[in-house]
Amino acid sequence: MIKKLFRMSALRQAMVLSLSFLVLLSIGGALFEDFLTKELQTEIDTELKQEFAGLSRELTTLGQVPDDFASGGLPLNDETAYGFLRSDGTVMGPVKIEVFAADGLRTLQDEEIFPEDVQQSIMEALEKAFDTESDDESDVVELPFDGEFDTLWRAYVGPALDGQLVVFSPTVGGLVAELSTVILIALVLISIPTMAVGVVFGLRAQRRLDRIGQGYERIADGDLTVRLAPKVVKDDLDLLTQRIDGATERLQTTLRQMSEFSANIAHDLRTPLTRLRIHLDQANEANDLAAHLNSSISQTDNIIAIFDAIQRIARLKTGERRAKFKALDLGNVASQVHDIYEAVAEDEGRTLICNVSNPVIVDGDINLLIQLLSNLIENAIRHTEVGATITLSVRGRWLSVSDDGPGIPEEECEKVLEPLYRLDHSRNTPGAGLGLSLVKVIADLHEANMTLSKADTNQQKGLLVKIEFRNPSSTLASPGAVSD
Repeated sequence: MIKKLFRMSALRQAMVLSLSFLVLLSIGGALFEDFLTKELQTEIDTELKQEFAGLSRELTTLGQVPDDFASGGLPLNDETAYGFLRSDGTVMGPVKIEVFAADGLRTLQDEEIFPEDVQQSIMEALEKAFDTESDDESDVVELPFDGEFDTLWRAYVGPALDGQLVVFSPTVGGLVAELSTVILIALVLISIPTMAVGVVFGLRAQRRLDRIGQGYERIADGDLTVRLAPKVVKDDLDLLTQRIDGATERLQTTLRQMSEFSANIAHDLRTPLTRLRIHLDQANEANDLAAHLNSSISQTDNIIAIFDAIQRIARLKTGERRAKFKALDLGNVASQVHDIYEAVAEDEGRTLICNVSNPVIVDGDINLLIQLLSNLIENAIRHTEVGATITLSVRGRWLSVSDDGPGIPEEECEKVLEPLYRLDHSRNTPGAGLGLSLVKVIADLHEANMTLSKADTNQQKGLLVKIEFRNPSSTLASPGAVSD
């Protein structure tokens, strides 16, 4: 169980963050302690120097050292104690003569500053001071120092009158010790809820990750209906699940399209293959072998054409042709296609009109754009009646082809762009349902938006295919724009 808990990345992360917080808090506490120690020590040193200066002035004013100087008792009764070394070597006050060996500030131990009898008296006084069971008020010693009493003393030695004066007081060691204890206790008290909160949040995050992992497993097993994102997005994990859901939806759409595509391939190839089989059987039995072989070859060519179109769509989707793009004038492209198909449309009993207004320069492939317009025009010729009018138009960045034929139902506009999808009334006309799919792929390659709608909204008839180039090279085409 413990091993499993430590394998949870979210829990490990929460614990690492909690421990990092505690370590940083410890470092902060240590730095604060060091800073406070230095500040208090500086304050003590300043007070010692001021006290020394004051006593030195008093002694200078008196002109002599009083006989009762520094005889006030133990150095526990005042915050600052002092002593004096006469010129004759006599020491006044409860200090050793070695204290006066060097001038300036020093830190000294009990045994370095006090004689043995004074040390013993100090220890007895401290025992009485901290004896909480004693009821004798006469035994109580009022300590001028807050907190624990320390065995270190800070002393300042210097010349005064004809001798040496020393002023000393306890260091901040006792206070620092208490502060360290407080910091340590605070760390212990903070660490418990901090770690507990970290574990709670870690386990909560781990449960969410486990739920995402379980959802992934269901998706991997083929259940693309799984959705992981909550209704309300609160954090980055929820955003991650949203992205996963988006990818799953796209995968579901792709698989559905692949399934429909496969079904369409099977459906559309079944007819030419069946016809091919019939012609081959008839060629085997009939005397007119040449006619049946020609029909078989025609059916085979239809099958090959279907696979060629599918392969071309697949190659265009890779985007490799984009490297060969050049600056093209949309007006010139439309004019070229109109020149090619005007006679073709006329032979089929249709009229092809070309209208160009304010064409723009776009980055594109001239051959692919001609293929795009050719497919749209051939599609219009194939699905309109004799006498129909087909209009090829360029308006700024818009390229369109419209006709006055039966059009496409609004609910079918998206489906006809899928490879091999054909409307029911188009099943008996030539083609494999790849023309509009190829147009869509070419438009996508040129980063253009393609829309299908009714050409005549009032009469609810005809088909209008509009293509908008979103990133033209310039606003308007120049008279000498490149077109091939």
